[in-house]
Amino acid sequence: MIKRATESDVTRINEIMNDPSIRPFVAPGDYPFDLTGATSRLMVFWNDSGVIIGESMGDGEYLALSGFLPEGRGLPCHIAHKQAIDIMFFEYDTFRIVATVDINNLKSLRHMKALGFKSFTLGCKRVHVEMDYTQWALRSDACLDAGRAFVDLLGRPMLEAEMRMLGAFLTTIQRSRGRYTGKAFKLFNRFAKLSMLEYIAPVNEEWTRFFYCGKVFEITHNGLMEVRDAR
Repeated sequence: MIKRATESDVTRINEIMNDPSIRPFVAPGDYPFDLTGATSRLMVFWNDSGVIIGESMGDGEYLALSGFLPEGRGLPCHIAHKQAIDIMFFEYDTFRIVATVDINNLKSLRHMKALGFKSFTLGCKRVHVEMDYTQWALRSDACLDAGRAFVDLLGRPMLEAEMRMLGAFLTTIQRSRGRYTGKAFKLFNRFAKLSMLEYIAPVNEEWTRFFYCGKVFEITHNGLMEVRDAR
């Protein structure tokens, strides 16, 4: 399980990132990689075999960097990235994640493709990859699981894309504890407009109750419930 780093974790994180199998791919030069004092301004996630870092570039865009020891590569690395991406998109202000990969690092490029990142050659030694909130919501297992609650709520089947985006709406509000309700609202309705679906509309000042497809529902910290009396 990946976890958010604190300053007390930096010594081990520096050891991982300065490992000879990782450091040459982190940045140009051979100076020691050092995250001392940076965990409060960066998103840093880690486990015993790897580190994932997100640096804000403004407007919800984050530059990502990761490094995993040989024993943590393959499936464990893939799972750790999925967990970190879920956290970044659904618990924080993240709208887009971007990264660059050495053009000769074919394993990392395949890994980014498997996660769903889109790639663009920069015309030099790096390949630019990126993923936005909606692209990830349409792939995230967490969104699909959360979206199933809306099938019961609405009493009708729905296409998987609608289910996943409703799940992203629910997951973002719950996991961010309401801090990014506005983001969830805006991005679902953007998707709805492009997909010719109905919009979600808030029905109370606290933005905890919403109207969608003839139903009023309330999002609680651990679930979703229909509100039969909307007054």
